[in-house]
Amino acid sequence: MAAEYRCLNSIETQQTLSAKLINQLNADWEAMPDAINAHQSLENIQVYDGHPREGAALVPDNEDSREEPFWTFPKDQKRRIWIACIYSQSIVRLVKQLPEAVKKCTLKYRGKSKQIDRILCE
Repeated sequence: MAAEYRCLNSIETQQTLSAKLINQLNADWEAMPDAINAHQSLENIQVYDGHPREGAALVPDNEDSREEPFWTFPKDQKRRIWIACIYSQSIVRLVKQLPEAVKKCTLKYRGKSKQIDRILCE
């Protein structure tokens, strides 16, 4: 049974300076939030072996192909598979643990464009 996972098309984040850095600024400097660039668009969906904070990003099985990227997982997979929605100009990731039974995931694009639409897992 296949399941589709869709990321938000965009997110809005707020970035701030650390208190330590603010204390180091000269009085003539001001930290200003950039409201124009506060929206970040979906850039990619990455697949991970284990929680994304561990950094074990998986390379698609067909990395050098022009086909839609896909990942296959062994039947005796020890760790859970996770996905992360990656947004342009942001360190914020939306992450999700996939069901244990997932054996393959394929990244899907919108139409003929290379714009990410969703990831289909079965």
